[in-house]
Amino acid sequence: MATTARRTRELLARFPGATWATGLGLIVFGSRLREVALHAGDAPFLDQWKVEAQQIIGPWLRGELGPSAFFAPHHEHIPLWTRLLTWFEVAGFDTWAPRLQMVLNAAFHALWAALLGDWLRRHLGAFATLLATALVLATACLPHAWENITWGFQSQFPLALLSLFVFVRDSFAQAPGSRRWWLAQAAGLAGLFTLGSFWAAPLLVALVHLWTAPRARRDWLVPLVLAGLGALLMLGATRSQPHEGALALQATGVREFLHAWLFQLGWPSAAPAAAVLLNLPSSLGRCGCAVPLQLPPSTARCWCSAYGPWPRLLDSPMRAAPAARISFRATATCSRPVSSPTA
Repeated sequence: MATTARRTRELLARFPGATWATGLGLIVFGSRLREVALHAGDAPFLDQWKVEAQQIIGPWLRGELGPSAFFAPHHEHIPLWTRLLTWFEVAGFDTWAPRLQMVLNAAFHALWAALLGDWLRRHLGAFATLLATALVLATACLPHAWENITWGFQSQFPLALLSLFVFVRDSFAQAPGSRRWWLAQAAGLAGLFTLGSFWAAPLLVALVHLWTAPRARRDWLVPLVLAGLGALLMLGATRSQPHEGALALQATGVREFLHAWLFQLGWPSAAPAAAVLLNLPSSLGRCGCAVPLQLPPSTARCWCSAYGPWPRLLDSPMRAAPAARISFRATATCSRPVSSPTA
């Protein structure tokens, strides 16, 4: 065992931190570009026609685009950054190119993987770093989340990952009130305009602050305010959607809600055990980050507690309520290109 640990440390010593992070990011970027090249199309798809074409591009071409259009609810989300990227694309390059959006999404996801890989290398032991990096590569490179790879509209997902990482990391690692600490809170605020369920991240940061040690009020109060704001934004967005018909975003009973909750946890599979099996590797891996050597309890253990499996378990009920009507009626049917790979 000692020999294995020594060889692992020697292997990591050959790769400086920047090289390790850059290599990880490039592998993820290349794998996602490969999926785009094989399975993506040039035509806008589904929600892009409403959120991008109807709400942003059309008004821009007519000279009627106002700031409020970027903050319009879309189901339970307010995809501000997705709309901004579309507007920059049209205004700057005079084109609406879904493939360009997919390339940007791949770059965002690769940047997240690189930042996470660098953090793992700095805070975990050598053997744990290899295991955690392998887990990051497996989850980031395999086409499990194929819709987020081959659909340009899904930029909110890699941007949510980036916002979550920066927010959680520097909320614990930086001194409260410092410049980087406030930048972390800004990242948390930005994340609220990616996915409606992002409110769970600042709530968990506040709870971990309160759980780990007595802290100054500002440590947990600012994240708690962000969580409250995010919950209000999500509830407001949900209430603004249709209340009747096929797109009604509400559960009609407990059975429908529980069905949708498990469906959300098991996405994209509708198999009975998918909710458990698909989340088990990442959940064990993230929880395991708190066990290896070289984890200062004031930073890394707090980070793992807030960045572990708990956000998904907490936010999935909030996502299930708006999605219940749709997912209950379409359990095993997803809009999936015929040529898309099966994870």
